[in-house]
Amino acid sequence: MQKYTLLIQIAFLTVISSNGFADWEKVSTNHHGSFFIDFETITSDRSYIYYWDLGDLNSPIGEGYLSVKSYNKGNCAAFSRKPLKNSFHKKPMGQGIGLTQKIENKNWVTPPKNSSTEKILKAACNYIK
Repeated sequence: MQKYTLLIQIAFLTVISSNGFADWEKVSTNHHGSFFIDFETITSDRSYIYYWDLGDLNSPIGEGYLSVKSYNKGNCAAFSRKPLKNSFHKKPMGQGIGLTQKIENKNWVTPPKNSSTEKILKAACNYIK
């Protein structure tokens, strides 16, 4: 029985650590890398939207991370966002098991003009309309 439990756990970790469930669509590119959003996972309530984005980096950051997935809360009326959590991955496109970081400072931020963050928030807000 323990053998089957271990196999189930391994299968579960393999599934959740891959990006097989995500349908990433490229929104922006710059000198740091390419930036994507998963339109299928965008949700909203009366005032806010929630969405995943992904940065696929040209060169490693930190301890060799090649991609970063972020879960964000957006306010389309005020055109601002706040990241809720990040997941750092040593493989491209958010693959592999990620190091998750909860964001403690959850202040609203207006994305800089013409930035990848601005383009992602704009795409998410346009999608939800």
